[in-house]
Amino acid sequence: MLRGARAASLGLTLAAVSVAGTSALGVATAFLASPPTASAATALRPGQSPLPSASSLVAATRRAMLAARSVHLDLVERGPGANETIVGDAGLERGRQELRSGKAWVQIRLTPTRAYFRGDQSGLRKALGMPAADIRRAGSRWVAVDAGTSAYRTFKANLLISGLPSAFLPSSGHVTVSHVTVDGEPADRLSWSFTSSGKQWRLHLDVAATGRRLPIAESGTAGKDRQRATFSRWGELVAVAVPHDTVPFTKVTG
Repeated sequence: MLRGARAASLGLTLAAVSVAGTSALGVATAFLASPPTASAATALRPGQSPLPSASSLVAATRRAMLAARSVHLDLVERGPGANETIVGDAGLERGRQELRSGKAWVQIRLTPTRAYFRGDQSGLRKALGMPAADIRRAGSRWVAVDAGTSAYRTFKANLLISGLPSAFLPSSGHVTVSHVTVDGEPADRLSWSFTSSGKQWRLHLDVAATGRRLPIAESGTAGKDRQRATFSRWGELVAVAVPHDTVPFTKVTG
């Protein structure tokens, strides 16, 4: 699910940004491609199945997401004072993401043995909540976080595909299902709402109606705030390059 934008603690990632109740920086498909267009279907199309229950569709989508083993995500947030994007790939053991908020930026990479991150001063402060002294020690270098540490576990929980279902699927409350058409293809739409930081968010997640029940896109609105996550390249290999110019996290934090 998408969430309203806010500064996040160390480990802000795709899952953290998604809407469930808290949030972080927003993200982008609007920049990379035209977002899919969806229209409501008032009647079953030839060969279209009856509406599934919300619980069965959520369960089927969760299974399909985990079975796919990887996905590329583009997220975007627009609204009063908001101009934020996240682009990333989530795999079984590896992941990466780039966060941008205005001119501020942060890059994160995850491997089975280490997590790496770097950014400008504003990005490290706003997105990862780093103190000024730590930011100065990090400089422009990649910061290496060893596996087994609490910081690494935070990155791991948010950058891998195992964390995506809980981030993007509704877990409680009233959820409705409807037939829609996305770019000419049949889809089933999950719709629900929740309140976060005093804002009433309305969410729609479009799921493929044929073949694997994989998410296509999720949109959220709260007043003038708009967020959108687009999913693509399900099942493709996530290759993460290991940086060379690194500094240990323990040296950055003193």
